Formats: sequence, structure tokens, C-alpha cells
Amino acid sequence: MATSNLVGTAANESSERRAVDVAIKKCAAEGAKDCKSSVTYYNQCVAFAVPSSGKGQGSLDTAVDAETVAGNAIGHCRDTGGGKCAVVYSECSLPVFRKY
Repeated sequence: MATSNLVGTAANESSERRAVDVAIKKCAAEGAKDCKSSVTYYNQCVAFAVPSSGKGQGSLDTAVDAETVAGNAIGHCRDTGGGKCAVVYSECSLPVFRKY
């Protein structure tokens, strides 16, 4: 995410480093000059909720499933004075099986 509120996302990449690189490149392609990684996740879900009014702050959250993370993001957004908030991005990473 950049200070201009432009974002880039990546999901189901082979490594954290690759996911960060892809997301930053996508953010820069949107025109932002100061992109940085805001969150990384694996075997879980992420959601970004923003206030409909433009007041308050958005909320970026992670949780174990899509329903939980959406509820958390909306609740945290509302708690910052955002009033009515909506999820504008949600993604879950694919589970990774590791044989022991």
C-alpha cells in the first residue's frame, strides 16, 4: 500500500519474498511511488475494509477463514469512526500440505 491509497496484491505465490515483490510491482504499476508491504499471510485469509463515507480509517486484517476476516475488518473499520464500512478486497491463501 502507498500513501496515495493505491495498492497491489499477490496471492498464492511460492514464497513470501515473491509475494511482496509481485504486490509492490502491481502497486507501482498503478502509479504509486512509495509502495510497501503492509501484510503477508499464509494458510489464512486477508480482508481490507474501507469506510463508505471516506471518513475514519480502513482496516486490514487476517484470520483463519473468509467469514471471520471480513467481519473483523468491517468491525475494526467501524471502530475507527468509519461508520458504514465495506470489504473492498478479500483473499485466502491455499493451504500448504507438508509431509512429515
